[in-house]
Amino acid sequence: MDRPQPPPDESARAALAQAFRHADLSLDELWLRYFAVGGNLDPVDLEAYLVGLAPVPAVEHDMLALTVNERLDELRGRHEVPYSHVVRPRRPTTWPLAALVQALELGPLAPPERLAALVATAGRALGVGVVVHLVDDEQRLLRRLSPGGGAE
Repeated sequence: MDRPQPPPDESARAALAQAFRHADLSLDELWLRYFAVGGNLDPVDLEAYLVGLAPVPAVEHDMLALTVNERLDELRGRHEVPYSHVVRPRRPTTWPLAALVQALELGPLAPPERLAALVATAGRALGVGVVVHLVDDEQRLLRRLSPGGGAE
């Protein structure tokens, strides 16, 4: 059974309030998005927390942080609100997940002749076989790429 997390500290609340100001949302829009992800605070309690008048449980802070971070991602901003505890590391550093992330990040940048080899490497790390197909410019033909990069 999980132990309840302690309430977030003042710096976490202040970071959330500052990020909310950058999020270009009204309080009602924030509450609606927060409620959609499962938040339990009513709009009055949410506003009281943002201005520092009332504490909230860590899980509610984290849902608010998620809501604001998603909005900031929409705006392509770099202002992220810290969660009250580490949810997950930024990037996987061990195989096989690191290979998959690398393939997903490098795939759109790879020239077609390298794409099949890049994906095959990630597939081997995951223990699965992978086949890459490319569609022609007219989107009429689908061609299988060989690991050497050529169409089959």
